[in-house]
Amino acid sequence: MISIALYSWLTFRVYNLTKQPSSKVEVVINGLIPSEPGATTKQESGTTVLLFFGNAEGGKVLDHQIVSRGYADTNGEFRVEVERAKIGETINCRIRHAAYEFMDEEILIMPYGAFHTAKMRPDGFYQGDIRGADVGDLAEYNKKSARKAEGYQKEAFQQLQASGYRLSQIPFLYWLRYYFLAILTFALDYLIFGSFFKEGVTNVIDALYLSAVTVTTLGYGDIVPVHWTTKLLTGLQAVSGVVLVGLFLNSLFAERSSKD
Repeated sequence: MISIALYSWLTFRVYNLTKQPSSKVEVVINGLIPSEPGATTKQESGTTVLLFFGNAEGGKVLDHQIVSRGYADTNGEFRVEVERAKIGETINCRIRHAAYEFMDEEILIMPYGAFHTAKMRPDGFYQGDIRGADVGDLAEYNKKSARKAEGYQKEAFQQLQASGYRLSQIPFLYWLRYYFLAILTFALDYLIFGSFFKEGVTNVIDALYLSAVTVTTLGYGDIVPVHWTTKLLTGLQAVSGVVLVGLFLNSLFAERSSKD
């Protein structure tokens, strides 16, 4: 039944909007020298990254401070998840790569995570083979990496905004849209099961009329369901109509109140 499928999907969508954010946030460092595809040796591996909390005593990082260590992937990125409880703290990023300046940077963890572009700069001294993949024009590579990090941050922020909503925070137009969509989908079901009504539903106009008077709970009684299937459908639509109107008004008043 089309209407049942619609409400199942709507329930799933509302659940996704109202569920709480993940217990972890992502830390992404990009702009690194990428590892070569399928890298198995140090020469094929890209930038070395060490992420840790706390201060390094004399440059040494203790084991219990380390969050993650490893090499940049083939996209020149290094990713790790940290507990949401770490929001507001700074995570230290230590970057090492032959032929490039060593860097230690502090990165603030925001509610949406942390996205940082490392500005790799040649040190001007190293003459050996540069390990990892060739990025070409380093300045242009850094610019592209910065734009990519901004895109990651924007996407993560939007996901954070869309999670953990209370029902009243869902835009009222969202409910209005599904109210009218319910009229159309139930009308299609009534047309499919037209012979299951006493007077019969034989055309689109009758189906839309029956759907409209049912969802608004008017129920004139001129078209009556006589089969358990259509009784279930009309009952479900009447109840859902009341619920959708309530959710619509709840969101509408919440939005108006927030502007006052």
